[in-house]
Amino acid sequence: MITLLKKAIELNSNRVHVVSGTIPVCQKYKEIIKISDERTLPPQVYQLIDGVLNEKQKKRFLKDSELLTTIEIDDTYIARIHIYKQRSTLAISAKILKKKVSSLEEIGFDLSLLEKLLKQSSGLIIISGASDSGKSSTCAAFIHHYLSQGSLHALRLSETIEKEFIEYPSSIVTQRLQDIDYIQGSSILDSILMSDTDVLDMGEIKTAQDLRLACELSAKGLLVIASMIAGDIENVLFKSLYCFENFEYFRKMISENMLAIIHQSYFKNKSKESFFIYEMFRNYPSVQKHIKLANITAIMSFLEGGGKADCILYKKAFETLVSENKIHEEEVPRAYSVA
Repeated sequence: MITLLKKAIELNSNRVHVVSGTIPVCQKYKEIIKISDERTLPPQVYQLIDGVLNEKQKKRFLKDSELLTTIEIDDTYIARIHIYKQRSTLAISAKILKKKVSSLEEIGFDLSLLEKLLKQSSGLIIISGASDSGKSSTCAAFIHHYLSQGSLHALRLSETIEKEFIEYPSSIVTQRLQDIDYIQGSSILDSILMSDTDVLDMGEIKTAQDLRLACELSAKGLLVIASMIAGDIENVLFKSLYCFENFEYFRKMISENMLAIIHQSYFKNKSKESFFIYEMFRNYPSVQKHIKLANITAIMSFLEGGGKADCILYKKAFETLVSENKIHEEEVPRAYSVA
């Protein structure tokens, strides 16, 4: 498996797919590239999986029919491995990640626009985007920034351990694996509070219960950073404000504790150069009443009004890319036209 992953890295790809009976491939941008000349037979896929999983993981896979884990490729890269059943046989999908935690600046954020947000010590920050848009890396970068600036205890909840944090002069980070290092359910709130956590990276918000936990922890004084798969900020708002039965109570909680929503993406020009872009909604007192009423139209009007420097639209990012001659004006999506 390591050999296939290293071939993908040489091809500047971060995705590898191995399916029984087919030739292993990697993805580079939207292009599929073969990384072997021979089809992978079922026994060979079993052999690859056997080399990745330990005995405990093998038992879990036999029980659940799929498994998510990580393997180290070298000193720089790690791979998130998804093993699953496909047409009564086995398949592997791998995403290659850098182990080092990047800074917010290295990812592409303008710290001057994040200045007010980064001074907050409690509340909820949602990092959103499509699949493979770097949400986990951004969450880790936020954790890294806070730990570098103060004396804090940060806790990361995740399905796999993918990032290596440095040793901080006066801060500490702990990482707990889901289903292994903590109990699912209501007791997780008490468990986190008892660990004296200041900053929490709770991973992906997938359910209403996840969002409720994030809100409750931020209401108790934690700074909570979480990710969410969503098409844009409006989609995040819709998911957040319409996912509870007790709308009034939880919308009030969200309005009082949500600090910001960041939506990020990577835009590729015709030359296949990739550029990090993002937009951000900051929750100001003047917009909290609209959150309580789930008036998404009014919230988006506030964002698009441009009255706050840290309420940023994708249009601004495209204007910058055009002005710096990184993309041509005709490459800008129609929704963000800079003409």
